[in-house]
Amino acid sequence: MRECLMFGTLLVAGSLGCSNKLQVDDQPDANPLGEQDSGSASDVGLDTSSTGPRVLAPPGAPRPTLPVASDSPADCPENTPQGDCEIESLLCAYRGESNGDAHYQACGCFAASSTQLWWACYDTWSTAAPDPCPAAMPAPTDSCMGARGVECHYLPREVCTCSREADDPLWECAPLQDYTSMVPSPTDLDPTSPVSDLTESERETWCRWKVDIHNGGEGFPEPPAGEIDADGYAGGGSCTVGWEFYNLGFLPRIPTNYCVQNLALSTCGRPLSELTDCVKTIRDIFPSPTGCARYLEAPGCDGTIVLSNGADPNAGSAGLDDISCAVRVQ
Repeated sequence: MRECLMFGTLLVAGSLGCSNKLQVDDQPDANPLGEQDSGSASDVGLDTSSTGPRVLAPPGAPRPTLPVASDSPADCPENTPQGDCEIESLLCAYRGESNGDAHYQACGCFAASSTQLWWACYDTWSTAAPDPCPAAMPAPTDSCMGARGVECHYLPREVCTCSREADDPLWECAPLQDYTSMVPSPTDLDPTSPVSDLTESERETWCRWKVDIHNGGEGFPEPPAGEIDADGYAGGGSCTVGWEFYNLGFLPRIPTNYCVQNLALSTCGRPLSELTDCVKTIRDIFPSPTGCARYLEAPGCDGTIVLSNGADPNAGSAGLDDISCAVRVQ
């Protein structure tokens, strides 16, 4: 029985495999899920083309629909948005009360493909009404007396808490914990360099970072090295899976040497920054800053470290009966 890591939780795969294959360079028409034992990609609601922009229906609006918060940018819609949007990376906050609860939603305009921008609400929070949170993010010198034990959320991804124990409690605010903050991106690599043009030492540097961000920090053991099959493909010990439209990919947890070998085989001409962005977006479930869609559309990039999972973001994991987490390393 194989195990696949999904959004930081362990999916015991059972019938789900982590070993299907996808070319890193010369198979632009390959099924994003690799070969299937039964049924077809269309049977399970998947897009079988890995070339050109994908055209899907945007996700529906979260409920309840809330009015825009006073600390949101002027370009934000008046109510919780859904569907198409126009200003990429615009982040908006929404607050209101419904059914006796106070609600917060943070929504952003993100790339679903090279031709589509969609709204997605990435942070939601609720508590009993009335809303105990200040309208704007408090300063660290602001008293929170009267709000002991309360947690409040603010743009872009900030969380402020009020101590239950302190005699004169003050608001304490910090970014949501994420892998990006724990493992900063390499500063000694040119982010504009095409992935296919990286030198051996540059691949080594980037792959050490990739292992650290997948491990959740520096200094942990290397991931296990999966067996290399007759076609030169190998996986690792687990697989992180993205289900949002901006991170629809499989990210295998492979050791540094497999990562380096995969990059050496790639013909992906997109800048390294896009690959880095995609890896962080899958790990953090938040575009960092643009997500995976454009990267995975580009020739030779699907299969370079990240593999498209081809899923419909409205369906999530429904009908997806195979986890493809092996990349070519020889």
